[in-house]
Amino acid sequence: EDGDQRAVVLVGVLAAYGGLGVGVASLAHWGRRESEDADEAEEDVAELEQRHSQRTALLQSVSHDLRTPLGAIRSVVTDLRDEVPYDPATRHALLETVCDEVDRLDAMVANLLSMSRIESGVIVPEVQAVDLEELALERVDALRPLFRDIDLVIDVPDEVPWALVDYALLNEVLTNLLGNASRYAPPGTTVAVVARAEVDATGAPTGMVVVRVIDHGPGVAAADHQRIFEAFQHEARSRTTGLGLTICRGFVGLHGGRMWLEETAGGGATFCFTVPGIVPAVEELR
Repeated sequence: EDGDQRAVVLVGVLAAYGGLGVGVASLAHWGRRESEDADEAEEDVAELEQRHSQRTALLQSVSHDLRTPLGAIRSVVTDLRDEVPYDPATRHALLETVCDEVDRLDAMVANLLSMSRIESGVIVPEVQAVDLEELALERVDALRPLFRDIDLVIDVPDEVPWALVDYALLNEVLTNLLGNASRYAPPGTTVAVVARAEVDATGAPTGMVVVRVIDHGPGVAAADHQRIFEAFQHEARSRTTGLGLTICRGFVGLHGGRMWLEETAGGGATFCFTVPGIVPAVEELR
């Protein structure tokens, strides 16, 4: 009987210690969970603060950029209302100024809407096989008036795969990058659109196509190579809200690609991005 009693006591002690062990383990798990929750809460707060900072920057940037075109429009309209005696040529030039400033306002609104759509995740690319050479030719022809005394070169070899992209979104990316090049490329220089199949370190195809828009302008400071793609960031020489490159990177990202900036050999800026490539079916080539 004594042996049985000792066995019962031993079992009870072991059970007690076992329960204590479980309790300690539970407390440790709870402590880790609390720590993880605290870390997640800190990350959430940091993210909210960043969003608040971005929205504040947006309001400041937009309010600043709106003043210039609105001020110009107000000045011209006031003079016309007061029947200031301008000669026909001056009057025409003033009305042209109003049209230009209205276009600037329209572009700002379009950029803000695009940025909002990217952030909210409502854009779903409608992909199709796109001939990059054909798209580049269309964009260059449409924007040629901007490139006075600047040579335009398109370099897309036949072996480069077509791009599997949303045509409208990629069209917007090329339009923006070529527009930037037209503003900063000096007369007598060349702006090029170059596309190649991307390969990895071993030389094997990655399935992506690399597109480069190359200019020989003043370039971008190395310290700004990443910052220039951030929302509401722009160089002093720029007259935009600083959303264009952010939107381009967002559109490229929707296709699983990436965008970055390189220095052009000899000086200038080379904006690069990747998009998925695809070998088109025979019927698409006809």
